Amino acid sequence: MNVICAITHCDGTPMQAAGALVNMSVGGALMIAKNAPGKKGQRLSITFKVMLNGIEALLELETMIRAISHEPGGDAAMPYQIGIQFLDVSPENSIPLLAFVYQALLEQSPGA
Repeated sequence: MNVICAITHCDGTPMQAAGALVNMSVGGALMIAKNAPGKKGQRLSITFKVMLNGIEALLELETMIRAISHEPGGDAAMPYQIGIQFLDVSPENSIPLLAFVYQALLEQSPGA
């Protein structure tokens, strides 16, 4: 899984940054980024697109940074790993998020 996302706010302050969601569940994700978008405990607003049965859905989620690590020996273009928790996911976002996560799990399972 590698879903490009836009980071639009940090603690309510507008910002422009990008990252990639490389591991996602219905409760949160591991995001990689070129720079740290904030500090542990700060809120981030992120936006990303998912494809569900050929239909594109745009998700806008509020998240909280739960962990940040800098891995210089990893991906040189995206050395920061940020653990984020999804907060107060609206019904409009929860259904496509849940469907996307389950679709990704099915595609990763043996025999899929």
